[in-house]
Amino acid sequence: MNPLMTQNIRSLPYFIPEAILLGTLLLVLVCDLLQVKGKKTLATLPVTVTGLVACFAVSLNFGMNGDTASGLFHGMITLDPFALFFKYVFLGSTLFVVLMSRMGSDIDRKAHAEYHTILIAITLGLMLMAASTNLLMVYLSLEFVSILSYVAAGMQPRERRSREAALKYVLYGGAASAFMLYGMSLIYGMTGTTDIYLIRDTFIANSSYNFTLLFSVALILAGFGYKIAAAPFHMWAPDVYEGSPTAVTAFFSVAPKAAGFAVLIRVFGTWFSGVGDMGGFGESFTHLVGVMAIATMVVGNFGAMLQSNIKRFLAYSSIAHAGYLLMGIAMLPNFAEPGFRAILLYVIFYVFMNFGAFFVGALVMESTDSEDISAFRGLGKRNLMAAIVMAIFMFSLAGLPPLAGFIGKFYLFAAVIQQLTFFTLLMITVAIITSVVAAFYYFRIVRAMFLDPSTDTEPQPTSRLAQVMLTILVIPTVVFGVYWTPVIKVVDKGLVTHAPHVYETQTANTDTDQKESPVADLKTP
Repeated sequence: MNPLMTQNIRSLPYFIPEAILLGTLLLVLVCDLLQVKGKKTLATLPVTVTGLVACFAVSLNFGMNGDTASGLFHGMITLDPFALFFKYVFLGSTLFVVLMSRMGSDIDRKAHAEYHTILIAITLGLMLMAASTNLLMVYLSLEFVSILSYVAAGMQPRERRSREAALKYVLYGGAASAFMLYGMSLIYGMTGTTDIYLIRDTFIANSSYNFTLLFSVALILAGFGYKIAAAPFHMWAPDVYEGSPTAVTAFFSVAPKAAGFAVLIRVFGTWFSGVGDMGGFGESFTHLVGVMAIATMVVGNFGAMLQSNIKRFLAYSSIAHAGYLLMGIAMLPNFAEPGFRAILLYVIFYVFMNFGAFFVGALVMESTDSEDISAFRGLGKRNLMAAIVMAIFMFSLAGLPPLAGFIGKFYLFAAVIQQLTFFTLLMITVAIITSVVAAFYYFRIVRAMFLDPSTDTEPQPTSRLAQVMLTILVIPTVVFGVYWTPVIKVVDKGLVTHAPHVYETQTANTDTDQKESPVADLKTP
């Protein structure tokens, strides 16, 4: 058999989670076609939930049994603890959004099959992004996610702002992809390969720094910056968040952002982690990413102060948090591990507190038919539980102790302080100042719920499912603020990445009695 085909076949057992998602996607479409008119959504929800849970269970089984492998499909993707960590994040986020969408009315029930299909396909793309070890696969998976995200943003075709959101998303996304692809082409021209590990070896062998390298890295960073909504590539986020369905907005604020940081860590962490000065490149990289982090924190936090729409408010909040996370990336050349640990830890906390804020916001928007922050006035009297948990999420997003958001920021700030220079001191100073600003505008929501007068005092009870979901989100936000040791253990395990890139054809006289991996023809140099 052709060695290429043999290696692909041996990679398939490690592709089971993605295969489950593909099967779920097709099954959702078939179930929708077989439904009796007027009952189009009876089967799509349980099929979607079952598929996501099955995919999560298989991925979790891989992690618990240590079933990992590198160089799958000839080095295009890998299955390591780092990829598994983000798979858990993506699958959990999608599962939550699917359930959250069920309680809203901004997505036509007749279109739920198509909507679930798009979410599943985006999740598949995000999983491939986190596992990609080849620039070609990075680009293809990112574009796959982006194109489907444009469709998800326009899931309300009768709404003018939904169509506008999808169009703006397409325009900004196309420009960012062009920048990124050009930067990748420059890297390929300098190294002659798209394998990120061979590229790293070329950089180490040459130990040289030139303007072309920095320029290409800046272009690639522009593409990733668009995905994580970092300044100055954030312009699409407020309009897209406002125009998209609320559940889709919540999804955009968490899953693709986490995938963007996964790719940043995978690619730049492989290339430049621990390289030190590298003829001046290390300092230039820190300054480049650091300036982006400072700009993102300033734009996000001060922009949120001016918003009256809750979805635009949370959009700028999401931008600000991307700025905090970028500080960990800026530490890559000299203090990569503390920065990466802080990013993964913050991602876990951010999933709970940001989804929680969006969920309560969706409940308020659904009950008041308004997206204005003024709709939160008197929520403490109308729905005390929702108001209390919303206050917890706001305080956690602001980074106040003893909540999970405080621990996340503490680890990020500690990672930066380990390399105390004038520039890192500047980053920390800006981060502290903007955190104070954040506490001010997050408190606006709390004040509106408990202190501002409201003429609407009619109780607005939440459903049993909504109460369960809020409880699932708020308990980790509180508990991880005082006891986060188990999370640190998960994060430390997730930091492990595999890096082989030399492929050999297995010889015919392989000992068949030896237990071999389905990718036994991969060799670590």
